[in-house]
Amino acid sequence: DNLNISKQYRVSLALDESLLKYNSVPIHDTIKVLIIKPTLIGYPERLAYLLKHAQQHQLGVSISASFESPLALNQLKNLAQQWQQQYQINITLGLDTLAAFKNNDASDISIEHLLTQATCLWQQQ
Repeated sequence: DNLNISKQYRVSLALDESLLKYNSVPIHDTIKVLIIKPTLIGYPERLAYLLKHAQQHQLGVSISASFESPLALNQLKNLAQQWQQQYQINITLGLDTLAAFKNNDASDISIEHLLTQATCLWQQQ
């Protein structure tokens, strides 16, 4: 169990996929960051719970990807910006899966170019 090991050796933890198995996030001074993968977590209520938990316990938050398409990565970036303002927390991005979508054919438009042209698919209410 990572939590017991972190307590024993006094090392900090970041919870990632383990957030999927806990009904409530464990509270301990060794837990410093929540790495949230919205597409794995799936439902908005759970995401809101995790973000509120991070805000209340002054934890860092990183929004991370699980090999989403370039368009979905852009949407995750937009969600992170919205959540950062809504919850008044600093959110970092772990959206480095674009390398898996790189096209080696120089005649095609680059993924990076397509991302700069993408717009938000949802509107704030």
